[in-house]
Amino acid sequence: MDGARRETDTGAGPHGDAASGPHGDAVRPGPRDAVRPGPRDDAGRHPLRDAGPPPLRDTGPGPLLYPYIGPPELAAAAPDAPGGVPVATREEFARWAAEQTAADLAQPFTYTVGADGLLRLAPRRSEHVACAGRLPVHGAGEVLFRPDSGGWEVEEISNFSTGYCPEPASFPRVAAALDACALARPAHFTHAAVFRRCEECGTTCVVKDDHYVCAVCDADLPVRWNVDRAVRPEAAPPPPLPAHGIDTARSLEELEGDVWPAPGPPVTALVEAVHALRRRPVGALGTWDMIRLLGQRVGAAVLVPVALDLLRASLPRQAAGGWFEDDLLAAVAAQPPEFWAEHPHWHAETARVADAVAGRPVGPAG
Repeated sequence: MDGARRETDTGAGPHGDAASGPHGDAVRPGPRDAVRPGPRDDAGRHPLRDAGPPPLRDTGPGPLLYPYIGPPELAAAAPDAPGGVPVATREEFARWAAEQTAADLAQPFTYTVGADGLLRLAPRRSEHVACAGRLPVHGAGEVLFRPDSGGWEVEEISNFSTGYCPEPASFPRVAAALDACALARPAHFTHAAVFRRCEECGTTCVVKDDHYVCAVCDADLPVRWNVDRAVRPEAAPPPPLPAHGIDTARSLEELEGDVWPAPGPPVTALVEAVHALRRRPVGALGTWDMIRLLGQRVGAAVLVPVALDLLRASLPRQAAGGWFEDDLLAAVAAQPPEFWAEHPHWHAETARVADAVAGRPVGPAG
């Protein structure tokens, strides 16, 4: 996620419904009721694994290792976030899969492939930088698995990581990590993204339909990967809104100056979780942590502006055909009328984000 990122040609409708195209198809697969065996045609061929490569422009091999280029605050929070589980063999993958629920396995997982060549897996809403332990990667994206003939196979896989922006050419090293786990797989990314940084305005773009033009300033985008290249300071765009000014290294407990006493028995898991989250640095709170706190009307004056920053940073991922953090948006929007009466500027910004998700014209930030 990166608040300065925009797509070059979204083709996306509300809540991640993306138009077709070789570079910007939705990373998130459709709903599933169960994990299903993979399809085969009459000749016994797998329609994805045995397919030829997608029609991508030859843009060169890309870097061997991709550095993290996303928001620094996400990298700073990575040590406090669960890292990805390393999986190096068929047996290790089987043990990892056995620990997942059927509901988990029906959804894509975050993955990275590090300099050691190991596949690392984390829950689908995890940040790639946390999954990779803040280290450079050979590849990163989302992957969906399903059982196949007594083992497992890759049903869908993407290179969609706005923190690392890997090239489609990263697939061979990703494939090697999957092969080490004896996972049947497609012959290429089923959903491939091409990232480029505009050298005029500094926007990081997702190229769609081979259209190498910046959506912000209409400048031509370079054919070669350049996302880690610094932008000329005079050309860097201003942030969409002033910084919220909240010290995210401090906890809700510290920021509010209110230390809650330990809850007395009987204590539910929800009450214990809320108490624990109030003691955690705000910058280390994940999306679902904020949803839980906002749902309990806890810390809204701190969490709403932080959540709005996160939501704005998620807009390029939504527009490029990924998924949007709509659960977090719903939690923000559900705050009571008296909260919005006290903070009308945040109410206006929430409406702007909602309009952007729905594909409606968005007015200037207040």
